[in-house]
Amino acid sequence: MVQQLERALDTFAPTTAKEQTSKQQILDLLPMRPAALFRDHFAPGHLTGSGFLFSADGQRVLLNHHKFLDKWLHFGGHADGDADILGVARREVEEESGLTDFDLAYDGILSVDVHPIPENPARGEPAHHHFDIIYLFKLREGADETPAISDESAALKWAACDTLEQFSLETHLQSALDKAIKLLA
Repeated sequence: MVQQLERALDTFAPTTAKEQTSKQQILDLLPMRPAALFRDHFAPGHLTGSGFLFSADGQRVLLNHHKFLDKWLHFGGHADGDADILGVARREVEEESGLTDFDLAYDGILSVDVHPIPENPARGEPAHHHFDIIYLFKLREGADETPAISDESAALKWAACDTLEQFSLETHLQSALDKAIKLLA
């Protein structure tokens, strides 16, 4: 699995300066495995897997209002020792959306992003970074679109691709979504 991730990163072509920097930071973190696959690796941080989930017609994306971070995001989370980051991303989309009837919509990494996570005193976690690898998923035709809110979410919402500005998404997420929309068109 480790070699699979390295190959996927080698073939990933960044389209923004942020992605270029993040890709290099992730490549620099990889030698710290297996420790960097666990959530308690705080210096500088750890690998995470995430994904955007689109409707079957590719016209809407399901967004997650994250409780702790208090912002609209895609779905994602910790590897918890699993080197199969695509599998981690799939698991996180399933756990946080309650939906399972979807497929990988793009054969490769959609985007990468290294971003700061604030201190979480309730969990005894210092401020650190998530080294996030993002994938693109799409519901299968006829799949149930009714999501179930997880403990980590305040709300879930299907958003039309032309109404995303109302969610004030962070620049790197909007950039990744723009890329996803083009791929699905």
